[in-house]
Amino acid sequence: MIQKGVTMKKRIASILMTLCMVVSLFSGMSAAFADGSAQLIVSTQTAKVGDEVTLSVSTANNPGVAVLTLGINYDEAKLELVGFENSGFTGWTVKTSAVWVGDSDSTYNGEILKLKFKVLDGASGKAEVSLRCGNGDAYNYNEEPISFEIVSGGVIIEQGHTHSYTEKVTAPTCTEEGYTTHICSCGDSYIDCYTDALDHKFGEWKYIKAPTCTEGGSNIRTCERCGATEMGDLSSLGHVIIHHDAKAATCTENGWAAYDTCSRCDYSTYKEIPATGHHHNTVVTEPTCTEKGYTTHTCACGDSYIDDYRDAYGHDLIYIADIDAKCTESGSEPYEYCDRCDYTTWTADKEVPALGHDYINGICSRCGEADPDYKFAPDAPELKITTSSGKPKVYWNEVDGAVKYWLYRSTDGVNFKYYDSTTSTNYTNRSTTIGTTYYYKVKAIDANDARSEFSVVKSILCKPAAPTLSINRSNGKPKLSWKAVSGAKKYWVYRSTDGVNFKYWDSTTKTTYTNKGAASGTKYYYRV
Repeated sequence: MIQKGVTMKKRIASILMTLCMVVSLFSGMSAAFADGSAQLIVSTQTAKVGDEVTLSVSTANNPGVAVLTLGINYDEAKLELVGFENSGFTGWTVKTSAVWVGDSDSTYNGEILKLKFKVLDGASGKAEVSLRCGNGDAYNYNEEPISFEIVSGGVIIEQGHTHSYTEKVTAPTCTEEGYTTHICSCGDSYIDCYTDALDHKFGEWKYIKAPTCTEGGSNIRTCERCGATEMGDLSSLGHVIIHHDAKAATCTENGWAAYDTCSRCDYSTYKEIPATGHHHNTVVTEPTCTEKGYTTHTCACGDSYIDDYRDAYGHDLIYIADIDAKCTESGSEPYEYCDRCDYTTWTADKEVPALGHDYINGICSRCGEADPDYKFAPDAPELKITTSSGKPKVYWNEVDGAVKYWLYRSTDGVNFKYYDSTTSTNYTNRSTTIGTTYYYKVKAIDANDARSEFSVVKSILCKPAAPTLSINRSNGKPKLSWKAVSGAKKYWVYRSTDGVNFKYWDSTTKTTYTNKGAASGTKYYYRV
């Protein structure tokens, strides 16, 4: 029983979710029913065009029903369904069809539902109303289907009065809309042709009280059509400010701070600043050797006075004896000068001219200053030597004043010959023979062809350049290769298994070497 109740509730929910109304337009239906069968009966009523009429739906021989779904069929050209009322069966849902769901089977016989219709204009004769309740539309609480036979009813429409309307136009006012009323002699009437209210047509605003800078006012205006009035509040105008710059007070005249006035009223922020009176600053002028001292009192406005005079000091003389002339400085005969002021007894005819330099071999014999025009030889370069690609390369520091360098070469370290000249500070001697020791020295030459002393001698034994080694495999064995080295007659191969300890391994005259005795799985290191 519990299971049935759950299933029933699901079925009821399904019915409510899938409500649909089939409205069938029809003309003329009749049926005959067997005695004692379950029936759904629609009543018949008489009405006129424009009337609302209520038809009842009743049951007869009801075997007990829990769910009932009714399709409502009526002639839409004659009738309009405008509502319903519960009756007998309460809790109807009428949307697109009429559905009733009970808590248990109901065997009630009699009126179960009222349907309200309106008779449409132009309808006549009989407008039939029927119900549709097919398979699956009625069940008892055990979900067993119930069949109802339908007894149709309807509305018999009486021919009534034909309206004849007269029109009365009500014009719009400022505040109310206009409209047209249609009135029939039978008392029926309707209204249409609405027009918007006109709104007020106000004239110009007039002052009741004019506003001022600090107080608000009010005004009024009148509608030219209806005489209605409208009053308004006016905000205060606020001051029309005129700004006045400040004027500083002087010693003898008053001033004022910056202030504002209004061009409409007597508003003002004026504040007077009293005269300051004189304020003298004191400046003391000390006496000099020839002039008295005094104190000056001066006001910013220009007023001043002097007092506190003091006597002049007189000169404080210092005697200067003969001053000997030097190479670049003149001398002088004896004279005096004041230690406080610029007074002196020195005159131009007491000056002894400077002696000038006495250069000997570029050095002044009196003061030891060097002659800037004397041509000194450059310093000797500091020579160093190395190799570049197996060739001797000498290099040195840049010598101040040098514009070029002369290179001298020897093969015995005793007999040197001029070899070449360069403006660079290095020189690679490419014309050499491997196995020979070469000796080099350099001189720096300046723009005046002044020559420095020789640099120290540097020597180097010419050896072949180190080969540039590469390695790959040949049939699984290490294969070394390198470019031919100028002057080389053969190449020694050294081998290591740790990259640190190398031993002589073999010799070749070729520029490749395959280490056929290398063991598989061992890593080898090579030098040539």
